[in-house]
Amino acid sequence: MREIEVSQPSEDEIQKLDIGKWSPWECQPSQFQRTYDKEEWFFLIEGKAVIRTEKGGEIIITKGDLVKLPKGIVCAWQVVESIRKVYTFK
Repeated sequence: MREIEVSQPSEDEIQKLDIGKWSPWECQPSQFQRTYDKEEWFFLIEGKAVIRTEKGGEIIITKGDLVKLPKGIVCAWQVVESIRKVYTFK
């Protein structure tokens, strides 16, 4: 089982999740580390990033990806291309 779950949702799934009401966030190319104290779901509207985890996992995310980050995960982000996303905490 992967630490980070990534999918490419259909339009129906996007509507069912009510993604249009999630909070926006943008970031220019950069690197940073983050610990998630809550489960976060986000939908990448544009851009590209690499997310690396403490346990050695790595994932590349791009436009159209729906990502689920579990509570407690520690990630190192490398934003390769400016990103725009919308997110919610569960």
